[in-house]
Amino acid sequence: MSKIVNKDLRSPFFQGIIEQDAAGNVMMINRVAESLLGLNQQALTQHVMQSGWGGKLYRSDQTRLTEDHHPVYVALHSHMPTSCVAYLYNSGRFQAILITSIPVLDPKTKMPIKIISTLLDVVALQKTDNVAQIQLHQLEAIERISRISLQAGTFKETLHSSLEALLDIFDCDRAALIYPCDPDAGELAIPMECTRPEWPGAFDLDINVSIDNGTAAVLQKCLDNVGPVRYDALSSHSVPVKMKEKFAIKSQLLLALYPKVDKPWVLVIHHCDKPHVFTNEELWLFDEIGHRLAESLNSLITLRNMKESEERFRTLVENAPEAIFVLDVKSNRIIDANENAALLFGESRDELIGSNYLMLSPSVQSDGQSSSELACRFVNDTVAGGTPVYEWVYQNSRGKHIICETRLVKLPAAGKELIRGSITDISGRKQAEAQQQKFSMALEQTADAIMITNADGVIEYTNKSFKAITGYSLADVAGKNPRILKPTGPVQNQSALYEKLWRTIQSGEVFNDILINKRKDGSIYYEEKTITPLKSTDGKITHFISTGRDISERVRTQEYLQFLAHHDVLTQLPNRTLFIDRLEQAIINANRNNSMIAVLFADLDRFKFINDTLGHDMGDLVLKTVSGRFISSLRSGDTVSRQGGDEFAILLENIKNTKQITHICEKLLESVSQSMLIHEQELFVSVSIGISVFPGDSLNPQVLIKHADIAMYRAKESGRNNFQYFSPEMSSRAAERLTMETSLRKALERGEFSLYYQPQISLHGNNLIGFEALLRWQHPKKGLISPLQFIPILEETGLIVPVGEWVLESACQQLKQWNGFDHKLHVSVNISNRQFNDRNLEGKFHSIIKCSGVNPACLELELTESLLMMNPVKTEQILNRFCDLGIGLSIDDFGTGYSSLSYLRKFPLDTLKIDRSFVRDITTDVNDAALISAIIAMAKSLQLTVIAEGVETHDQLEFLRGLDCEMAQGFLFHKPLSAFDAGGLIK
Repeated sequence: MSKIVNKDLRSPFFQGIIEQDAAGNVMMINRVAESLLGLNQQALTQHVMQSGWGGKLYRSDQTRLTEDHHPVYVALHSHMPTSCVAYLYNSGRFQAILITSIPVLDPKTKMPIKIISTLLDVVALQKTDNVAQIQLHQLEAIERISRISLQAGTFKETLHSSLEALLDIFDCDRAALIYPCDPDAGELAIPMECTRPEWPGAFDLDINVSIDNGTAAVLQKCLDNVGPVRYDALSSHSVPVKMKEKFAIKSQLLLALYPKVDKPWVLVIHHCDKPHVFTNEELWLFDEIGHRLAESLNSLITLRNMKESEERFRTLVENAPEAIFVLDVKSNRIIDANENAALLFGESRDELIGSNYLMLSPSVQSDGQSSSELACRFVNDTVAGGTPVYEWVYQNSRGKHIICETRLVKLPAAGKELIRGSITDISGRKQAEAQQQKFSMALEQTADAIMITNADGVIEYTNKSFKAITGYSLADVAGKNPRILKPTGPVQNQSALYEKLWRTIQSGEVFNDILINKRKDGSIYYEEKTITPLKSTDGKITHFISTGRDISERVRTQEYLQFLAHHDVLTQLPNRTLFIDRLEQAIINANRNNSMIAVLFADLDRFKFINDTLGHDMGDLVLKTVSGRFISSLRSGDTVSRQGGDEFAILLENIKNTKQITHICEKLLESVSQSMLIHEQELFVSVSIGISVFPGDSLNPQVLIKHADIAMYRAKESGRNNFQYFSPEMSSRAAERLTMETSLRKALERGEFSLYYQPQISLHGNNLIGFEALLRWQHPKKGLISPLQFIPILEETGLIVPVGEWVLESACQQLKQWNGFDHKLHVSVNISNRQFNDRNLEGKFHSIIKCSGVNPACLELELTESLLMMNPVKTEQILNRFCDLGIGLSIDDFGTGYSSLSYLRKFPLDTLKIDRSFVRDITTDVNDAALISAIIAMAKSLQLTVIAEGVETHDQLEFLRGLDCEMAQGFLFHKPLSAFDAGGLIK
């Protein structure tokens, strides 16, 4: 697997390649680059340097990469290779690409004649690294098992250590060796078992267990399968029930082991706590470990048998570690052999003795030469007096190839030509060499920069990633000190850190920290560095191994996040946290310098209307424009911050007197009130400002902000677009408002709200046709409170939503009762903007109307003009559904907002109510009279019923009748009545 990955990394198809001449014209592009850029060579011929590959590259902040920062441009002008991580926008996402541009210079002029750029998908590289990590884990596990075998103690100690390692490597609950793997044996034993504490073994060690049918089937499957046998969610068979219950098995993995002596064994691991699905990597690793345990078993069993049969191994030959045989040259027959030779070839000594030596090898060796011809050549050389030593591939009785080292020597024998052969199995050594090679390749190809120095800090080795990150090759740095990476200048002063580094590693400890280093091209990068001392067996430090990772992008991201933590994302202004921090520091400085500071709390007037009518995107642009005007109107040392929404806080330092504050506030008002053109639409906004002054208004930063906020509300109450200084009286008024807000939050549950009903009179028949439901609040201590005082608070706090539901429910219940006297009588209920934005509005209204049993045709909802202009498409859909239910719709206070004829035609309205401010002066003001006349004429043309509000005199009434106004309400007819009095009027 690692070979495949490494091949991919070297393959030209793994990275994009673009070749351009010195003018930026594309000369060649491979398919990977075309795929990444979404442009082929023909298309790129239209994109020379000035357009930078079609403008496809972006920075990490998603802004386009400009020409002077394009790697090609930088490489061409610096005559040096350059790299950067850029981002390509493909299929709705940004894709990180590592770009390296290398100029090819003319040998004579030293000027670029062309430039070659490579594009590497960073995500693909990371995936390759993940594969390497998995392989490294596998190699470590195999090395761990091999190390246990090499450090073998007794038979049981070695096997127990191996099984303990398996528990850790596979994170399983039980590991065991079963003997024999023979379905026909009748019984088996568990010579060695290792378990987690919570999963004890099912059997005592070395107790024979009968083999039932289920167990026999499992053993047979192990013998039939080339690799591991799995029992998990992906296997076609399940664990036999008796075995599953006896061992508490959720998932298991088995492998037949074939030692060179006696019958096969079975290696098994169990997951008892929860089911586990084995990965391909686990299957491969289990198979590899099994082969090594088989070799260990072979050695351990041999050793044990040797101890049990000491008489058989008294001679030097029998005690030799290698396999030894004696060959009769004339017959090519083995006439003697030790037990190791029998084990090597998988035969008994009796079977081995008398066999043909030439038949113990495959037909050809690993280099393709004939085994018979080569063997005869070595034998003849030995007969002639030579002592050849050579590597040779043998083949055992199972057909397995074994790499060995063979030594031949001629034996003195009367009348015969005999040769003694000593064979050493070097398969393990070869595997260790291959493993070492894999480790070397992993070290060379890891994504981290690796540097190895001697104990004096002289560089001896660097890998490819070191060059990719720093620009230095091994030839550049070999024999030098790592200080070549150290940047210069006061900004990069890391003297204390370097002292800590050397102090740490020279004491034998591992150093971990982040260093600021310099690349070969002089650019600065941040490196996450780990330096590990390498010690000899006697504990002396011989080398230092440094691993580093370029985290420049991560550092830049952290710096950006730090900026976001103290700044507003939309306007880039300081946020509330940073503002308070600067205010606290300003107070300290003001105390020290005996100066004044001012806190300004600014809130845009009617900004919610802009958001509701023109959308939040337009509102965001307004906020950014206002922020810029604030900054341009202030001094360089002043601070403007966004507190949230349309609220801003401004800090004025080093103030001499209030006249100076007044002058600045006047500049702010004038600057903000200037018209602004956004998306070809001219807008006007204004701002209300509250001012508190240190030290006069408070010494506490939070209190200063609070007082400025209170003064801002006073500016709002004073007509907006002005500024007010804080005074103690404002604080008491704010406290009263807070008290009222607290009381309002409990008024509904305490039953302090009631409905009064304003009669609506037909001007044609002078008869009662309905009522407008009006909310009243009877405070337990302050008595009846004006709606002008408490309804704005309900709107601001959102309490208008539950209170509005109560109003509709109460009005519907009262209307149902009145319909018993007059089934044509209707009641109109006001709907606030907050209610209309409730996503459950329709469901709640439908439920209230259904539960009350009222006829929807007798109910009318009164809407404001600003409500109609909020999200017109959605508003029209909701109003049409109300209309389908039969509910009447009325536009309230017409003429005071921004409605147009197009909106009146667009929505399914039934009634238009003329605001009392126009009715009040119709008999004395020509303009009001003309305006009402036009409104009534327009309403009639749109087939809308007209109601005039606030009729208080007979002259007003006659004037309205003269204009053919259908309905009116006001004190001339009746003041708002309680439900009881309204009922009497109906009767």
